Amino acid sequence: MKKYKKQVIAKVEELVGSGQLLEADKICKELYSIFKYDVDVLNANAVVDFSLNNVERSLEFLTISYVLNDKDFETLYNIANVLEYKNRLKDCLYFYNLANNSCVNKDLKFIIEEKINTLNQKLSNASI
Repeated sequence: MKKYKKQVIAKVEELVGSGQLLEADKICKELYSIFKYDVDVLNANAVVDFSLNNVERSLEFLTISYVLNDKDFETLYNIANVLEYKNRLKDCLYFYNLANNSCVNKDLKFIIEEKINTLNQKLSNASI
């Protein structure tokens, strides 16, 4: 069953990457009905909803995912991205720092550190 879930999530990622968001959304809903409290499924739903501009629903999925596993890198990184989009800079900085601490990919870690530096600059400039 786990192998099936991973294959379906990979298909969803492929669909999102090619802009087939409605098909990805349909598959995510089916997947969610089977694996309701699975962090990977919740993240996939969040990414699809965010891509469809359902930002609040995306954040709801991510919140549930965070409650289930507050150490999951993808959850932390996705929350940071959504909060950045919503211009909640202090909150997104907090989650980028958490994501950075749990990131094992050196290239992605570098990108996150750049985001953290940029956000710190924005926040310090805003307080001047």
